Order: sequence, then C-alpha cells, then structure tokens
Amino acid sequence: MGTLKQPLLRLAFGALCAAWACMAFAPVADAQFFWWFDQPKSAQKPRVMNLYIDRTSATLAERQLVLAERLASLAPASRV
Repeated sequence: MGTLKQPLLRLAFGALCAAWACMAFAPVADAQFFWWFDQPKSAQKPRVMNLYIDRTSATLAERQLVLAERLASLAPASRV
C-alpha cells in the first residue's frame, strides 16, 4: 500500500500545478453581466406598420398589355 501512495500524491500534486498554471496565465475577462444594470433604459422605438398592397390585378393588366404589344409587333404592317 505504501508504494501506491507516493505516485498518487505526485499525480494529485501535478494536477493541482496544472490547474494553477491554467488559471494563472488565463486572460482577465471583465464581467459584463453587471454592466446591464448600470445602463440607462432606452426609449421605446416607434411602432411601424407594414403595409402590403395587393397589386395582382395591376400586374396582370400590365402583363396582358405587354403581351398584346408583342403580338401586335409580330403582325405584318398593313399598307395604307
């Protein structure tokens, strides 16, 4: 039992040294959580209503006009 005690102590000591080294050389971080309470409350943003216009009939009429113009341009020119 005595031969197992010394390696376990060395292993524990090594783990403690490794943990200390990881914490000692870590960069310092500012706690931002506490900054939230110090900041002033911002005013409410104005509410904006989204307005959607149904342009289906206008779009269909424009498309029909374009197609009619294309069709008219394909017809042979009448001689007067």
